[in-house]
Amino acid sequence: MHRNIPEDARWLAGEGAGSWFVVTARNNDFLITRYSPDGKVECSGTYNADIPVIPENGSFEIGYQSNCSCVTLINGENRIVVKRG
Repeated sequence: MHRNIPEDARWLAGEGAGSWFVVTARNNDFLITRYSPDGKVECSGTYNADIPVIPENGSFEIGYQSNCSCVTLINGENRIVVKRG
């Protein structure tokens, strides 16, 4: 992991490359920063969920489709797509 990427970042592999995501949950809002493998910020912003979402102790993964417009959070059997506000 590149030194510019925080330790709590989650990796999402992609075709040819992937991205690191740092997610901070705040009730239905999420502050999400996406990093390239070499530590450059690709995008950052506040994302919103259509339904109440409170990840259990931050125990969620990043899934597909995830980009700078929306991010898919997986918590157990639940898949929640949050959109940039």
